[in-house]
Amino acid sequence: MCAARQLLPFNFLSCLDVCFVGIPLDIGTSFRSGTRHGPRQIRNESSIIGAFNCSTGAAPFESLQIADIGDINLNLYDLKQACNDIREFYRTKVLPYNCVPLTMGGDHTLSYPVLQAIKEKHGAVGMVHIDAHPDTLGTMMGKDVAHGTPFLRSVEEGLLDCNKVITIGLRGHAALPGGDWKVPGFRYVYAQDCWYKSLAPLMEDVRQQMGDTPVYISFDIDALDPAYAPGTVLQFRKGVWENKNTKKWGSGGRVKNTRQPGKQNTEADWESSATRWRYILVATLQQR
Repeated sequence: MCAARQLLPFNFLSCLDVCFVGIPLDIGTSFRSGTRHGPRQIRNESSIIGAFNCSTGAAPFESLQIADIGDINLNLYDLKQACNDIREFYRTKVLPYNCVPLTMGGDHTLSYPVLQAIKEKHGAVGMVHIDAHPDTLGTMMGKDVAHGTPFLRSVEEGLLDCNKVITIGLRGHAALPGGDWKVPGFRYVYAQDCWYKSLAPLMEDVRQQMGDTPVYISFDIDALDPAYAPGTVLQFRKGVWENKNTKKWGSGGRVKNTRQPGKQNTEADWESSATRWRYILVATLQQR
């Protein structure tokens, strides 16, 4: 189920319901690099994935045709060219078919070209964005394309229906109240507003907000406490899911995060984060 590059003709996507696509991009990050290793590590961790979820009763591989179509070959010396590579791949190789792509990144810059390609087929779409950061900055260090700017660029180009966008899990200095990062129409839910409660009512609200509009779902791994998923660009303590155990034991519950600030992500960091991503991706399939 794994390929480093595409070996099959792309018309075989017409036989698929879902495809996994790797985008090994990390040249849009402002701090720790290394997310280019994300797709590979998710695949490594997926070698022990189960076909059946005993908690939900879901068995997605029995009802969906799924394949991993490999990584996009992109330019890692030029960020804007890399975005062009991503957009053209989705526009010409994936979206012409009725196949839902599950993208494995990769820094969050990649959402911008993916949404550009999606607009050509679906028009402006809704978005469920789970992240510690809003990613709606105007520029980063004078550059308009970076991992903190994709969704403002998307608004400017009409890629998103602003009345059908929700960002869940905001925390840290990047989401200070009263900042100029807020986009009119977007709904924002802070991480602390999700703690110690069921998220089922919020999810019902989201379903009603989105209605029948096509929806882009973006899950940034830093939505989780970095004690559980340290392989991320910027680490902020706590996360979107808190319970009585994490409250009792402090940030990260019983798991100690030994990452030293400023150090490069290690293989163990990516392994830990990829395990969480593996679960999230399969959970997405189960809801389909």
